[in-house]
Amino acid sequence: MLVIFDLDGTLLNSLEDLCDSCNHTLSQHHFPTHPLDDYRYFVGDGMWKLIERVLPENARNEETMESVYNDFLSYYQEHKTDKTAPYAGMVETLETLQANGVKIAVASNKAHEAMDELMSHYFPTIHFAAALGKRPGVPTKPAPDIVFDILKITEAAPDETWYVGDTATDMATATNAGLRKIGVLWGFRDRTELENAAADVIIEKPADLVGVVLPNKWEKRREHLKEVATNIIKKVSDDEIPHTHKEPKACLNCGTLCDSDYCPTCGQSTDEHRLSIKNMWKNLMAGIIGNDGGVIYTLKRLFTRPWKVVKDYIDGRRVNYFSPFPMLLVISGLYLLIINQTHSNQLMITDSDESKNVSEQMEIQRGELDETSYIMAAEGAQAIVKAKEFYANHYALITILTLPISVSFIRLFYGKKFRKRYNWAETTVLQIYFIILATIIECILSVVYWFSHDIYESIYDYFIIFGYPAILTWCSYKLLEKRIIRQYITNFLVLFSGGIFILILLVVLLIGVMAATAYKMGV
Repeated sequence: MLVIFDLDGTLLNSLEDLCDSCNHTLSQHHFPTHPLDDYRYFVGDGMWKLIERVLPENARNEETMESVYNDFLSYYQEHKTDKTAPYAGMVETLETLQANGVKIAVASNKAHEAMDELMSHYFPTIHFAAALGKRPGVPTKPAPDIVFDILKITEAAPDETWYVGDTATDMATATNAGLRKIGVLWGFRDRTELENAAADVIIEKPADLVGVVLPNKWEKRREHLKEVATNIIKKVSDDEIPHTHKEPKACLNCGTLCDSDYCPTCGQSTDEHRLSIKNMWKNLMAGIIGNDGGVIYTLKRLFTRPWKVVKDYIDGRRVNYFSPFPMLLVISGLYLLIINQTHSNQLMITDSDESKNVSEQMEIQRGELDETSYIMAAEGAQAIVKAKEFYANHYALITILTLPISVSFIRLFYGKKFRKRYNWAETTVLQIYFIILATIIECILSVVYWFSHDIYESIYDYFIIFGYPAILTWCSYKLLEKRIIRQYITNFLVLFSGGIFILILLVVLLIGVMAATAYKMGV
């Protein structure tokens, strides 16, 4: 099995670097520049064609094009990796195909030297069976010559090869070479163009490619199973195997009569027996340590590769993981159980010590305040104590109720590209799993309380200040593109600076009011 990929718009999102390089060169030659979206339709047929399309019609003579083309190549060679990046999930998809024995190749109209450098830079873990770009004397796509060269190098048959691209040019290339063609919607063109170009399959994200290409691998297994079943039926008909007839049973869940092991209506096993300690224990262990949705398995993955859990769940690979929202409830209950037993949480109010300390402090300050000020200060201090107590005793409820707020902040900070890629539900799953991870770490830290209160408090403070932000940064780096992380940092710094500015403004205003009041009292 061989899969041939287009490069720009399929493997790599290189549009911004191409746009910036072209506009820089056009400006140098005093020609008008173009917006980014126009380049979606300029690219796709090679660099020479790109220069021809961006130039004004009255400037498309050979001398001008040659000069602009050479300057463009020189500038692009130095800036081709400024903003270019693989599409999200592409590296993982290529690794999956490679691990399943699928050969991977690349056919591009980009200059062969530039393409070769980009491939080694962005895909160091992928072995490409062939990677060919524009070469002297070889026609560019949609001519099939480049594809025929790849088929010759890889010794692959056309009927065992897929071609993957994002433009009508790619679809025409595959048609001319006699290959099956897959159109992708994350690239530079839209669905209409791919449908008009007669794409055999159109996919929305890189992970979908695995489901299109790899099923052919399982056809042989299905054929084998079908052959085995045919032989069994033949042996039964020849009385080599005794006939067994299973009486229909009514499903205990929905009442459907069925003669198979599982109900065709609701999916419940038809072999359900009366409850016993044995099957209850079996179900409990499956829910806790099972690899198909067990809590322990999910926690193990959260500690080793948390970003992988989030990515798998969002991409639809969910069978191995415990559902995030029920797991949040379970972990929150565990958290409250542990801190109630260890009294280790600094916010947990188990007696009246803090209230007593507050009262003593207020009594010391009573002589310095008038009666009204003293009452207001005392009520405020007690309200803070009550609020801390409420938070500690209603941790799970508060965490759930404030989820929309924390999710909103995440979507705000990470910027427009993040919001375009992940919807509200997916962002919520991301936040829930990170909350679960942080909560479990706090539960582990509370064990330290049994040995030393002081050590626990020091570790806890460091975790809140440094640990949790480090975990979020680490996961964000693994899960998101660098440009989204840069946008997050920019938004955070802007908001933080704005908050500092407002705080300084309020302090100055307060000082001014106090000064004015003192002046009036002095007068």
